[in-house]
Amino acid sequence: MATLAMPSATFPAPPAVSVEVPDSWQPQLSSGALMDVVFAADPQAGRLIVRHLVPASPDLVDEVVEGFRAETERQGGISDQPFEVSVDGRAAQAFNTADDRTPTSTACAVALGFFEGPERSAEARGDGPVSGLLIIGEACGSEREDRYAEIRDMVLSASFGRLVLEPRDTTDPDTTEPDATDQDTTGHTAERDTSEDEEPDA
Repeated sequence: MATLAMPSATFPAPPAVSVEVPDSWQPQLSSGALMDVVFAADPQAGRLIVRHLVPASPDLVDEVVEGFRAETERQGGISDQPFEVSVDGRAAQAFNTADDRTPTSTACAVALGFFEGPERSAEARGDGPVSGLLIIGEACGSEREDRYAEIRDMVLSASFGRLVLEPRDTTDPDTTEPDATDQDTTGHTAERDTSEDEEPDA
């Protein structure tokens, strides 16, 4: 019987993500999203979502991009040809979409692949990415150009941590006895009174 774990090479944890968000935007919780922020005054006017991608093939990024564009066109929208952008020093595929049925609606998406290790040895060998992220921005309404500009700036501000591919250490913490100096809740080290520990005279 095999033991599976997350994070692991089979089930990698998503890389850490940070994004600079304008004061006029606010976070919200949504199922299946690592991050989800909306334009506070009108959540329908602007939204940015970050999703984790676990690869099903070495062509993860290309397949995600083409699948997203195909779904957009299936629903009656149109999409530009993908183009390359750099986000936090990583090459990413980006594209824009629009909905013919809603002329005031536009969206963009950026897909990135993450490779194993700081040297990206898998990338050097030509292997597929271990994990990936999809960042989707949606802007609607009469001020969609302003919202789109904010979304673009948020996407380009993103920074990422390293992948976690090993299970966390679950060994018991050190349970050794403290010495005669204990640390109080303020972080200061205080001498412990050991007089009660001394044996009384016979």
